[in-house]
Amino acid sequence: MKALVGAVILFGAVAQPATAQDMVYSFAPTTDCLAEKGPEGEAHQCFGTAANACMENTQGGWSTVGMSRCLGLELEDWDRRLNRAYGLLMTKLKAEDEEMAALGSSAPKQAPALREMQRGMDHVPRHRLRLRTLEMGWGHGRRSGCHVLPHVYDCPPSLVTGS
Repeated sequence: MKALVGAVILFGAVAQPATAQDMVYSFAPTTDCLAEKGPEGEAHQCFGTAANACMENTQGGWSTVGMSRCLGLELEDWDRRLNRAYGLLMTKLKAEDEEMAALGSSAPKQAPALREMQRGMDHVPRHRLRLRTLEMGWGHGRRSGCHVLPHVYDCPPSLVTGS
């Protein structure tokens, strides 16, 4: 009986996925990376930085549940950052549109163009977004979705044939 209790305790201690309360997450690794790259840098190289740190620092962070939560937390931060940037740019463009209209300019309005571009992003097929996730490092495109099921992921030849 002691062996059974010991096995249950050991299994419980080892196999537990990370819970929401246990997540060790900060967006700081990503903002630090962006600061290193500078305004003209390769910001895409910072994608996943906070999620990877979360997975490293969270017990069970490399479990499927842990990875999903860490990636989800980083996605939420990127979404907030994007929405904040969109709002600031929209405010600036509306002011410029008003200024140009006051000057009698016939230049096309910029704010409606930005709004239309943003709305167009809502129609990007989800399978393309999943593919971008593969291309940006989830499995480094190696022996992942595109190698195993290329017809499901609608993969470009470079990812199907690459090694």
